[in-house]
Amino acid sequence: MTRGLVTLGALLLVGCGGPRFDVDTPFAIAFTAPSHGALGIAPATDVRVGFNQPVDQQAARANIILSLDDDVPLEASVLFDDGDRVVVLVPVRALPAGETVTLAVGPEVNNVDGTDLDSSLLAAFTVAP
Repeated sequence: MTRGLVTLGALLLVGCGGPRFDVDTPFAIAFTAPSHGALGIAPATDVRVGFNQPVDQQAARANIILSLDDDVPLEASVLFDDGDRVVVLVPVRALPAGETVTLAVGPEVNNVDGTDLDSSLLAAFTVAP
């Protein structure tokens, strides 16, 4: 009888769900696309930042920025994908040909539980001429 209750209890715990992510894994950036240093990127490219945990949408909108090499900000719509683990920046206009674009992710970006990134990220890529 005890074995049956233990099994039932385990099934109930699994069915209720557990943590959304491993609490021992620090909140971090998993990837950027285009990658840092990429050359010849198409002007109509969306920029993606992937995280290992779901990101807080408001913090992402305020702290993930695209700019030109001379710090001129680029206007972009901000969308979310893959259960809020991927932030997609869709530039309002085509990326300027031959220019270097910088992606800045501030340390104030946090996950849905309020944990901030440990550090910021700057990644740059060059648009095709």
